[in-house]
Amino acid sequence: MAMGRFDEAIAEGRRAEELDPLSPIISTDLGANLTRARRLDEAIAQFNRTLTLDPNFYAARYALATAYHAKGIMPKLSPSIERLWP
Repeated sequence: MAMGRFDEAIAEGRRAEELDPLSPIISTDLGANLTRARRLDEAIAQFNRTLTLDPNFYAARYALATAYHAKGIMPKLSPSIERLWP
């Protein structure tokens, strides 16, 4: 993704998700782009959707904790980190 082209990256991620709605990788990548765009509430919701696909998907758990941290929600960060390691 070129710098600052968040809207394009998010749109492409949404299209990819439509093509493969069960991919936790695509879902997490979309959440990461939402985080980079500082659309943190959407990113958190996206990572939570990813975790409904695969509750043990490490990348989504880590990214969720990162999004909570970026939003300044420390109470949510700790449980998210703890769940990284089953």
